[in-house]
Amino acid sequence: MSQKKCIFIGGKQIGVNCLRILLDHGITPKLVVPNSDDDRETRWHESLIKVAKEKNLPLISKKSLKDQRVIDRIRA
Repeated sequence: MSQKKCIFIGGKQIGVNCLRILLDHGITPKLVVPNSDDDRETRWHESLIKVAKEKNLPLISKKSLKDQRVIDRIRA
């Protein structure tokens, strides 16, 4: 059986919840790309950036998925 690979792109509480479900199922993203406005917690949601850092997941911040740096990391 092959190891599942993914890149996780998302944010806000739904992104945090989905990331945790993936991790609970043994799927560890090779890269986490949070929404650009997901840099802090609010009363409504946790920060995906904070959760990814706590789980020691590779992380890249972005302004746009069209950013060449993001494209290069995804390709790698």
